Amino acid sequence: MKYIQFWNSRQSLEGLSVRSVFFGVFQSLVVLLYILDNETNFVVQVSVFIGLLIDLWKITKVMDVRLDREHKVAGVLPRVTLKDKSTYVESSTKVYDDVSAGAVSWGLTRLG
Repeated sequence: MKYIQFWNSRQSLEGLSVRSVFFGVFQSLVVLLYILDNETNFVVQVSVFIGLLIDLWKITKVMDVRLDREHKVAGVLPRVTLKDKSTYVESSTKVYDDVSAGAVSWGLTRLG
């Protein structure tokens, strides 16, 4: 509960990495797919699914999420647009996020 209270009470994104939130969603999705594939206990599946929903909810806290009903995907689904919040754009955290993402991508290209 304190974890959700922390995200609910945040007014500024200073010190919070938006990229790490997206990476957390990716990790939760991979774990959920893995446990679904291995027919894990239902309680564990529900727990991981709820964790994924919380991670998806955090995206709405760090980004401005809009549904564009004018331009639909495949003519059916509304297009989701994501935009950085102003508190993130104005913070030094965005600069550090950009630098760290560049370093990680540089390191990954050297491994491959």
